[in-house]
Amino acid sequence: MLTYCLDDASRVDLPDDASYRLPAVHGPNDLSVHPVGFGDIEIRRITTRLATVHLKDFSSDLVIVWSPNGKAAALNYSDGGAIGNFHTRLFLITADKAIEKTSAINAAVLDFKSRHYCQPRGNNVRVLKWIDDTTILLLTSVYETGDCGHDAGYSEGYVIDVPTGQIRQRRLAFNQLANFKGVCLQNPE
Repeated sequence: MLTYCLDDASRVDLPDDASYRLPAVHGPNDLSVHPVGFGDIEIRRITTRLATVHLKDFSSDLVIVWSPNGKAAALNYSDGGAIGNFHTRLFLITADKAIEKTSAINAAVLDFKSRHYCQPRGNNVRVLKWIDDTTILLLTSVYETGDCGHDAGYSEGYVIDVPTGQIRQRRLAFNQLANFKGVCLQNPE
């Protein structure tokens, strides 16, 4: 299984009600993510709020993948735990705001879906890493369950320029993804 490297990503625990405050998760360049409620976070630089983000259908497993110099972040999360859909939201970060650029992945998601799709469950998508401050390595995959047919467990990667949404590399196989610096392999236990 491909996963995040510890130096690229931070796991965020969100409270199940707004009265309970969890600590912020700090990233590069004075950035931090602050849980402010179940499915709600703030992206901040020191004390300045750059964005408030509501993660629609959030259930669990929020992971922040930071760009190398803190000029971008990806929020990966599940809408149903290990058996839910995995989603990603992308943000480019300026001095005073975080600009959502999630639409940059649309072409890659549609390309994968046109060839591999789990009708009962949909597909999963997540950012494995930022290659630089504007380029992501995206993983698209089909659930590993029997109801997904012959595509079950199939994955491909895409290298995407986030500001433009241009796909720089497409349909990368598992062994090609594993060769990217900073992409880690993990054996499921």
